[in-house]
Amino acid sequence: IPIKGFSLFRGLAPPLLMDTSHCRLWDPANRSLVCDFGSGKALVGGPGALNDVETSPGPPVSSSAAMRLFSVMRYSVKLVFDEDFKAARAVTIPSFAPSFTLMGELQERVFVEKLERADVASKGEWPWPEGGSFDGAWVRNNYAHGVDKPPGTGYALLPVLTDKGLNERNFALAKVRPSPPRGAQSGRSAFISRRLVGESRRSSARAT
Repeated sequence: IPIKGFSLFRGLAPPLLMDTSHCRLWDPANRSLVCDFGSGKALVGGPGALNDVETSPGPPVSSSAAMRLFSVMRYSVKLVFDEDFKAARAVTIPSFAPSFTLMGELQERVFVEKLERADVASKGEWPWPEGGSFDGAWVRNNYAHGVDKPPGTGYALLPVLTDKGLNERNFALAKVRPSPPRGAQSGRSAFISRRLVGESRRSSARAT
């Protein structure tokens, strides 16, 4: 699987972590992977209200409310990678609600977004998040103005826990978000630590 373990969203609100250990249906022949973002497992929302002020302006969005909406939508995404695994496109999988499926399809056509490996990703007009480690990271670029032009917006997926171990720099970044609500710092830190410790134990159990 090209994207393994926990990754931290930077520049996207309100999701906090992506956990590909809960993605399924890896198809080596078609280089595709299905991630069920409505289950609360593959896509993890942090406690409290989240808002990345760098690229997601506006009032804070309740993470719990967003995750409930994803659950109702049965929101799933198929990642289809290119032959050299340097980029992937995201395809919204049809849900029980045709309106949600249509919304996802329209978004894909209008925004022309690509998930690109950070070491080969195009540098666009949006500033890459600072403070994190991009070693093994992926970048979601938006080519709404055309694939021959610099991407106008995007966000990053920074590795936190992979088969290479814990990325301390990104782990520290995951525990501190811009302008957190009062009391959310300690709660978010404990929440992330519990998820990572649990995943480490599951990985160790699978290995033995």
